[in-house]
Amino acid sequence: MKASTRWRQTAVVWAALGSILASTAAYASPLDPQELERRGHSKKVAGAVLMGLGLGLTAVGLGLALDGALHVHCTGHEEHAVCEPSSAASELQLGETGAALGQIMTVVGIPIYVVGAKQVADGRRLSGQLAFQPLVGAHSAGAVVRLALRF
Repeated sequence: MKASTRWRQTAVVWAALGSILASTAAYASPLDPQELERRGHSKKVAGAVLMGLGLGLTAVGLGLALDGALHVHCTGHEEHAVCEPSSAASELQLGETGAALGQIMTVVGIPIYVVGAKQVADGRRLSGQLAFQPLVGAHSAGAVVRLALRF
């Protein structure tokens, strides 16, 4: 292998590592408390929507699956059951699929909501205000310090 090729490969690896470290440092930098609270609120809304739609889809899917199960015609027993192709069998399969997708949406929505709630709480906690006002008079000097924290 030529030395110039090895040097290029090493440069590419270092450039990739540098970009990864730079993006990590940019991501890890603290946000403005209002921005953190805004992002958290957006995640809470997205998580709540996912959970709500997931629960609704689960309920509809279970209803379809139950209706399909009551009207499907199958012969045999448990492991060797053979069902006639019908709209009830399709309804049963559609209901099972809908219920499964609804549960997945609900499970995905929960951590998104929790992360958003944590970000909102952190943003509110960090949005404390510190004010320093020097007071200088003809015969005296002093200062007023104001600290406001939101919990």
